[in-house]
Amino acid sequence: MRIKNKLYHETNKLLSIIIFIKFFYFKIKLIISMRKLSFKYIDWRINTAYPNGWKFIFQHPIVFIKDLNRYLNWCLEINKIIKF
Repeated sequence: MRIKNKLYHETNKLLSIIIFIKFFYFKIKLIISMRKLSFKYIDWRINTAYPNGWKFIFQHPIVFIKDLNRYLNWCLEINKIIKF
């Protein structure tokens, strides 16, 4: 019984790591694809999302990174919906 539990937990950990790497890879792909966006569009998005635009991002980088992560997760969810 202990061997089964131990094997189950090790397999579960391995699967979690694989899923994390897969999501990380897709997020990197999304960021790379965003290089094609024009600066004008990015500027507009930042100025509408944050009170002081670029100044806010430089003053609160952690908030920006969290928001960027949420945005990338949303993009991945939308891609899943569109593909099916």
